[in-house]
Amino acid sequence: MECAKARTLMSEYIDGSADTQTTKALKAHLAECEKCKKTFFSLRTLVKELGSLEAAKAPENFLDRLHEEMVPKFEFGEFIRNLFFPPHVRLPFLTWQRRWFLILPFCLCMIAGMYISMATPKIYSVSTLILADPKTISDEYIQPITELLVRQRLTTITQEIKSPKYIKQVVKEAGLFSAPEYRQMRPHEKITEVRKNLSVSMTKFQGGTDSFRISLKGKYPEKITQAVNLLATYFIRESIRIMEEQVAEASHFFQEEIKEKEKQLTGFGNIIGEYRKKHLKSLPEQLGSNLNMLAGFRRQLNAKQESLKDEKIRQIRLEGQMEEIQWELENYVPETQPPEAVPDPPRESADMSALKRLRKQYEVLMSRYTQQHPDMIRLKEKIAELEAKIVNESQKKVEVPVPENPENKTDLAAAKYKFTKENQLKEIRLQYESVRKTIPRLETDISGLHNKISEYEKRIDETPIRKQEIAVLEKEYKDIQESYDSLLKRKQDTDIAILRERKSRARRFRILDTADVPQHPVWPNVKRLFIFSVSAGLLVGFGLIFLLEIYRRFYNVVVFRPQSGAGKILSQTVTFVSVLTAFILFFGFSVLALKETAYNMGAVGEVVEKFLRF
Repeated sequence: MECAKARTLMSEYIDGSADTQTTKALKAHLAECEKCKKTFFSLRTLVKELGSLEAAKAPENFLDRLHEEMVPKFEFGEFIRNLFFPPHVRLPFLTWQRRWFLILPFCLCMIAGMYISMATPKIYSVSTLILADPKTISDEYIQPITELLVRQRLTTITQEIKSPKYIKQVVKEAGLFSAPEYRQMRPHEKITEVRKNLSVSMTKFQGGTDSFRISLKGKYPEKITQAVNLLATYFIRESIRIMEEQVAEASHFFQEEIKEKEKQLTGFGNIIGEYRKKHLKSLPEQLGSNLNMLAGFRRQLNAKQESLKDEKIRQIRLEGQMEEIQWELENYVPETQPPEAVPDPPRESADMSALKRLRKQYEVLMSRYTQQHPDMIRLKEKIAELEAKIVNESQKKVEVPVPENPENKTDLAAAKYKFTKENQLKEIRLQYESVRKTIPRLETDISGLHNKISEYEKRIDETPIRKQEIAVLEKEYKDIQESYDSLLKRKQDTDIAILRERKSRARRFRILDTADVPQHPVWPNVKRLFIFSVSAGLLVGFGLIFLLEIYRRFYNVVVFRPQSGAGKILSQTVTFVSVLTAFILFFGFSVLALKETAYNMGAVGEVVEKFLRF
């Protein structure tokens, strides 16, 4: 065996995985090779010493700490500190290193802002202020009419001003769409465009003075100024016309209101009458009667339920007696001596029990009702029927038959015994049938009493609701009556106030702020556009630099930089030209924004527009 193979066997033997054959082969080799023998004993001694040592324990969270030490982390806070603060101020260096990401967005934003300010159509806004002077007459009777007109004036007159009739007149007189570019525009499109740009608003000052502002937007300042002045004239004219029409209709309004109140009074009176007629039994006035009737029905219900309970118990008892007698008759043996036929004690019949119960109920009802009450009459009839029935049954006599030529006393006694039992069975069956008929009748009466109790309980439960509804109806009726009386009084006072209103024209209108030709457009706003363009260019540039530096730090990307002299000169030249271009754009746009020469550069804008159309 070779020594290399013997080392493998030694390893298996020391590990404890060697089988018997391997162990024999290893021992044979060790006996032959002295060198391998020494190695084997040295290894075995070393293994024993290692086994006697205590096992080492790893520190707590060893793997997590090892991972933190070996895996690098990207800390955003540390990156920001290194970027903007000492030990090395890197922001100017990064800005110069990534200058193209700042220069190009800045130039593009400036060019876009200048293009928008010069190529976008100029929109001008013209407005005029109309003051409504307070009325000259201070009269408490005129105030309600005037205030109503003021609240309605804005909506009404705005609709009138924006109607196609007036817009067509304004468009025609002011020539809003006389330019060649509007030749293909349809009439309804012109009306829609004016409506979209026209606005009428009302402002209320202290002391009750109202003012109306009419505003219009458009491309041509002279035309929209003329249009606003025309609209102000129409506005004043329409306000006075509407005021006169509504003041003239004030008397008619009060007259119609009085007629309407009269109709409402009549209608509410009929409604209250019909309501009382419909809910007569559940009105608050009937509450006492309903409570008395409910108490009586509940007492009757208790009596009926007790009777039903007794009848059901009696039915069960009679069934047991019938089964017992039937069993005695079926199991009777004539040869045996029959028991002495002892007559049963007289039993109270079902009719007699019902008669007693009805009489007791009659006595209870007599304390609450008169003899003419329907329940009393019905009880009298039932009592009379039962008494007649009991009298007829008592007149019937039953004779005990005697068998002809009885052979002995046993046959005679047996015959008497059977006759007696059959007679008892017949009587019990009659009582049982009477009970069977009585139980459904009692159940029907109980069901009827339940229905009546439910009906009266419903009436009593509805009484508060009816009371509340009646109160609401009566309150509305009272309010209408008070309103009717107030209208009658105001009608007389208003007739006098209308005459004074017509003479003074309660409110006079005058133009407080005449519309002038605007010198600057409302859109585009060159100052805001300049600030937005500069801010957007700087934000986009620094944002790109910042994101690129984060990307480089996170992924450890190496940025290529030219090292040759020619490349550096070319880069510096292009950088100088780019910075100079950005400065020229910034200076030109700033002059344009500060001097607000947008209106004076109308010719430039027209040239640009013609060029774009071409």
